[in-house]
Amino acid sequence: MDVRLTTIGVILLAFLAAGLLVRAAHALVNRLLTRLDIGGENRAALHARAQQLLRALTLLAFGVAALAILPLLLAQFGIGADERWDPRILVRWVLVHGINVVVI
Repeated sequence: MDVRLTTIGVILLAFLAAGLLVRAAHALVNRLLTRLDIGGENRAALHARAQQLLRALTLLAFGVAALAILPLLLAQFGIGADERWDPRILVRWVLVHGINVVVI
């Protein structure tokens, strides 16, 4: 199997797992909120806090997924695969390929 396809598969799997985790958390929080017997203003405040919690969890889950795939992406571009990571290599890569992206 091609290394690029494997990398793409791992990336998709990481973000799929993050999405499933967030969806499960949404379902759990919504189920817990419907079971609570709170009235009026307190209920609205609790729902607002729950939405903030779910947004933070979403950001955390997808951020962890992005950080988990970062070494794979760097290895795919030849940064840090067999050599010690050096910022100069990253700068050289960005200058070579970044200019091409800007031109396109």
